[in-house]
Amino acid sequence: MFQVAFLTESSFSDHENYPDGFCKSDAFSAEEAALLEKHGHAYSAFAKGHREPVVLIERQFVDFCKGGKLPSNIHERTWFHYVSKAAGL
Repeated sequence: MFQVAFLTESSFSDHENYPDGFCKSDAFSAEEAALLEKHGHAYSAFAKGHREPVVLIERQFVDFCKGGKLPSNIHERTWFHYVSKAAGL
């Protein structure tokens, strides 16, 4: 059975920090903005420990979130960029 990583049912947004959306903020590339909108809820749930990883890339993402490794793929780099920007870094 084929499983897709980072599945969510709704778009992710951060109206407090990016009221016009990620695409219009100039803080993210078009690819990063699309990934945040599509997978941001999953990224957040994994980072907070509210969701268990199912596939390898999700397990790697959780390891990254726990500080076990540096960001090494587009999902990890995008989440790291978002968290850093949201924290004002």
